[in-house]
Amino acid sequence: MQTHIPYYIPVLFLSLVLVLLFFILKYLNESLNKTYEKIKTKRIILITTSILILWLLFLYLLSTNNILNNYSAMPPRMLLVIIPPLIVALIFTFSKTVLSWLKNVPLQYLIYLQTFRVVVEFILWLLYRNNIIPVQMTFEGRNYDILIGLSALFTGYYYVKGIEFFKNKWVLIFWNVAGLILLANIVVIAILSAPFPFRQFMNELANTIIFYFPYVLLPGFLVPVAYTTHLLSLKKLLSEKNTS
Repeated sequence: MQTHIPYYIPVLFLSLVLVLLFFILKYLNESLNKTYEKIKTKRIILITTSILILWLLFLYLLSTNNILNNYSAMPPRMLLVIIPPLIVALIFTFSKTVLSWLKNVPLQYLIYLQTFRVVVEFILWLLYRNNIIPVQMTFEGRNYDILIGLSALFTGYYYVKGIEFFKNKWVLIFWNVAGLILLANIVVIAILSAPFPFRQFMNELANTIIFYFPYVLLPGFLVPVAYTTHLLSLKKLLSEKNTS
């Protein structure tokens, strides 16, 4: 990518990815220990870690070998980044075997994980201020995803404190559905701002950063973490009689 990006932006971005990976594996390990024997837990953690590392490596190779930045290719090669994690998330979420594990996942873990979206929105804003992405991809434009990240902080906190409103099943379902809607909003905006043949947002700059490392991890890892966490929250809420 020819555009100069201040070094602290990719450092912050990669730090976010590493911190998020740590908490995902930490929460997964804690909940698995309550569900299975230690040997099976270790095996699942090893397999999960290996799959995540291989996927991140795959994204790195795609984005550093000029595979994604052929903007005129149809269907868009970005589907290689978007479709696989979506399929895995849907299969995993709607699998019957996931319920026994999900019952041992504290709901606040799934809520608190969404706070990473505050940092994502701050990074997008920094990229915009450095003339790298268009304004509609930030909270100064049409991206309101930061609301979910901010609300996750007090939603999780007051849920743990036992505040009745925040433990209400339907309030939490509404919050998760709203999170999916706002996530879909920015995903659509990002796609329609990219230099594909069907681009709709014609203001400069075009959204090309997602074709390059490390920012390919936004559609390839961070967005899937966000919608998978919402889907698991909804599955947990809808499968239990109460949220306590």
